[in-house]
Amino acid sequence: AIYEMLYEDDIPLKVSVDEAIEIAKSLGQQEDTPKFINGVLGKILDNIGS
Repeated sequence: AIYEMLYEDDIPLKVSVDEAIEIAKSLGQQEDTPKFINGVLGKILDNIGS
């Protein structure tokens, strides 16, 4: 997701974040994993300036 957010201009930022959260939900063994991923990617979005 971070690579997509930084280098893939044809993929909307929100799509990259949403897909990463869905992957975290399916693979995460802890229920707060998607929340953590969302927080990290949200901070990156803030720094990108979207």
